[in-house]
Amino acid sequence: MFTRQLYILHIPSPIVNISSTIFASWVGYDYEEVISYFPAAVVVFENEQKDMILANNSVAVYEWGRYAFGYTSSQILQDDHFVYLEKLLTMEILAIKNTSGKVTIPSMYLSKPVSRINQFSLIGHNGGVNFIEISNGVEFISTYAFYASQVLRVVTVPLSVSAVNYLGFYGLSNAEIHVKASQKPSNWDSTWFDEVKGVIWNSQLEDGLVSEDGVFIYLITQNQAKIFKYLGNWSSSAPVIIPSSVDGYPVTAIAKGAITLN
Repeated sequence: MFTRQLYILHIPSPIVNISSTIFASWVGYDYEEVISYFPAAVVVFENEQKDMILANNSVAVYEWGRYAFGYTSSQILQDDHFVYLEKLLTMEILAIKNTSGKVTIPSMYLSKPVSRINQFSLIGHNGGVNFIEISNGVEFISTYAFYASQVLRVVTVPLSVSAVNYLGFYGLSNAEIHVKASQKPSNWDSTWFDEVKGVIWNSQLEDGLVSEDGVFIYLITQNQAKIFKYLGNWSSSAPVIIPSSVDGYPVTAIAKGAITLN
């Protein structure tokens, strides 16, 4: 099994010449492979981009995906789930690390508000993330923040998100974007998503849970489970079995559209 272990590559200020296209290159389309859990390291330069020698190359030539200029190594932080960029007053998400099932993007980290989800924070399968909950308080979603995952099924977007850049959600053909707002906020780009399964406005899915086996999204009401979405595989020879209980809660209801073939 192929698993890249490098999460962060920090380049100190004495290094200014990176004119070789081999340097730190993210090779090919590993993000499309299920076994490639972390397809692109976060490349962070202490120098500003204008102070670096890139020869005749643009940043795009190097295919870093996740990168930042002008930050010290002490400003790049991580926990078990995320790589963060610490700014004066806020934190930003630079990458979602190896994980699976449901991921909750926090509104606070080390007593600072998490304000932004940066470019390519999620690339492809990334270990099998199928449900992303964005906590209320996050304000900005960058271009290509969520990119080309066929595993991702649900993203919840709270009212606090005031701006989504061009194609903040892209290539998520099996994902529904559940937005708390009743309509597109004025500061969201007119093309904030493309190639996603669907957008659900005025959604109330913030309390959705992923079952321990990763097969269902469900909601809890009065200690009873309502199946909201089936996330498992489909087979022409085996039925989809709705359990009598999920994670210890009795299943008493199935939401409209919960069992649909993608």
